[in-house]
Amino acid sequence: MNARIIAASLAVCAVSAATPASAQDALDTWTVPSEPRFAIGGADARDGYRLAQVNGAALLSDGRLVVADGRTAELRYYSPEGEHLRSSPPEWGAAVVASTHGGAPEAVWRLDGIVALPGDTVLASYVSDRHAWWGPDGSLARSVRVAPGTSRPDLHCRGSGNAWHALADGSLLRVHGESPSYARCSPPRAALWRESVLLSRTDLATARFDTLGIVPGSEWHTPFERVFGATLQFTWDSSSVFVSDTGSPEIVRLSFDGDTLAVWSTPFELEPVPAEARQREYREFDRGGAMERSNAYLYPDHYPRLGRLLMGRTGELWVMAYPRSLEPVRSRRLSYRPEPTIEPGGARWRVLDASGEPIAEVRTPDGVFPLEVGHDHLIGLLRDDSGRETVAVYDLVR
Repeated sequence: MNARIIAASLAVCAVSAATPASAQDALDTWTVPSEPRFAIGGADARDGYRLAQVNGAALLSDGRLVVADGRTAELRYYSPEGEHLRSSPPEWGAAVVASTHGGAPEAVWRLDGIVALPGDTVLASYVSDRHAWWGPDGSLARSVRVAPGTSRPDLHCRGSGNAWHALADGSLLRVHGESPSYARCSPPRAALWRESVLLSRTDLATARFDTLGIVPGSEWHTPFERVFGATLQFTWDSSSVFVSDTGSPEIVRLSFDGDTLAVWSTPFELEPVPAEARQREYREFDRGGAMERSNAYLYPDHYPRLGRLLMGRTGELWVMAYPRSLEPVRSRRLSYRPEPTIEPGGARWRVLDASGEPIAEVRTPDGVFPLEVGHDHLIGLLRDDSGRETVAVYDLVR
């Protein structure tokens, strides 16, 4: 299919302060207690419990927890009480190559993300386009490798899609940003500009490549990413992809064929950026006088509306409010899993039902970056001051 431009709802600088159509007064309040059911990792973790570069987690139907440890390329399985049960072999499909330093061979694959499928099968994605299905008992069922398809004409001057996300139907969602070779691929940039992003879907069984659409990506003020600027946000369920940006008044639901299925109102209004916030931002960038010539640095008039989208496993869309307490912040860091920026005191979310109507408000615990939300649980990633990681399973009380 040919890529289509999806920009009517995702304007480059969406500043309309229109109130969402749905009334917000009758929302339920859901709670997530600060103490988890159990937690894995942390400063004193022993072998089997020590985590690093966590790239996903899922709760299986029998209460077992599966964690994707990116450092070791292992799937770690834990009991409903947090006991380590088994780990997938990290070397199962590793390409072993000679070390560039003349030392021992080294593995070059890395576990990049997981998704839980029906029947407690786990689909894991690895770097270099290798993907594997792990059965309910944690054993390897099958694996495939799919070429990135960078020779396609619609990917001219775009990356191969280094950001990818496995979908429940066994396909892969890729995010193709613009090439950094702007002199060859793009006209000269104005001071304020916005890149475009192509979303694609690859069927892992047939290697078929489809484009879902072209959407606005990150907003930049040359040569830096614009702080408080609009940033692409997306999530997905078993049959569609939800696309918005941090400043948009709307969330667009796309089919896997790229058709628009619905347009929902973002459940937050715009708020103005006060003068003191702009002053603090200038000081943040003015490191050692390096930015003294940037007196004309542009700031948006309004904060973004949202910071992140997250699809729950029960079909409800979680929309995170853009935090006002984080000054300054780049919008993409709010949803950047490897190094997320967490709002002090916990993030505020509104939950939309299957028709796009807001039904509840939730505040997640302090320091928690949600990885998965179910009917009665939330899995969160935490990092201490030394960067040591913990995965915690919390109750979700509706």
